[in-house]
Amino acid sequence: MINKDKYPVLAGLVCPYCGKNTELIDSAEIYHGKSYGWMYICRPCDAYVGCKTGTKESLGRLANAELRKYKQEAHDIFDLIWKDNHLNRSEAYTWLSQQLGIDRDFTHMGMFDVDQCKQVIELAYHYLISVDEQYYRQLLKQVVDNNMQENKKTKFKEMLLFTHREGAETIIATLEELGFFEAPASTRFHLNYEGGLLEHSLNVCEMALELREMMIRKKDNLQQAVSVESVIIAALLHDVCKADIYKPTMKKQKNANGVWCDVPGYDVDYSNFPMGHGEKSVAVLLKNGMKLTDDEIMAIRWHMTPWDLPFQSYEMKSCLDAARERCPLLAIIQAADGLAANIFEKS
Repeated sequence: MINKDKYPVLAGLVCPYCGKNTELIDSAEIYHGKSYGWMYICRPCDAYVGCKTGTKESLGRLANAELRKYKQEAHDIFDLIWKDNHLNRSEAYTWLSQQLGIDRDFTHMGMFDVDQCKQVIELAYHYLISVDEQYYRQLLKQVVDNNMQENKKTKFKEMLLFTHREGAETIIATLEELGFFEAPASTRFHLNYEGGLLEHSLNVCEMALELREMMIRKKDNLQQAVSVESVIIAALLHDVCKADIYKPTMKKQKNANGVWCDVPGYDVDYSNFPMGHGEKSVAVLLKNGMKLTDDEIMAIRWHMTPWDLPFQSYEMKSCLDAARERCPLLAIIQAADGLAANIFEKS
């Protein structure tokens, strides 16, 4: 039994999200009239945890919707280790405590936070793959893919919020509505699958930050001219123009035997907000309250460089040349975008 005085959060007595005391209720209140015993709840945080059968002793800490999801996924994968008789249940939890480096008494899904649940998912996945790769890779593919996608989405949000830029939280909500996190990066060239646009944006950001560090070693005055915050904002948000243009469809493709068959793919529909490419990204960001510097606007607007110029437009070419001259951030974002799409993301 957990020491309630020493570990009030793990005992379910204090909410881990708001720090206030929890309320003990009959679980019938949560489960639409069907009671499974007692439950601790924090109503403002929509967080709760059940109790051991026939007692008022909680099964661990309170969990909000996000943590409940990860606890379920962690259970789904980890429990296969003992349900499929690779280890017995006690051995499986002892193994997990050793892998996590925590005391056996605290090795329970009910006591874990989101990050610990993600660790359990990864550890259990690799354990099962080592036992029977072909069987478990297919069985667990969807669970692991979903988890990896959520990790990328969390990383994107955390990096953008790290900048403390006005409008960052609002633009994250806008991207959710537009479908940015589920969109592909292209129809057929690179990362043309669900979540590809998110993955590409993170790849560009990672490469842009590395390019910035490399250029500072060559030219140290760039440290002030190109801030980390501006690199993150321009890199993560350069392609928000793509969030609403890709529509799922079925396409014809020859299989290995040369037979035409239907395969899932994407078509492009520009009708929602036909504003171009880089200029559309800037417009979407500004109209939804994202505060941008002049350099960030230029870097996002011109990141496609000549590939995005109206045919033989002298005025546009002159604007691009002027932006290149005054905005080193543009060169970094353009290079990172090209390296990610044409080298890093090529199969």
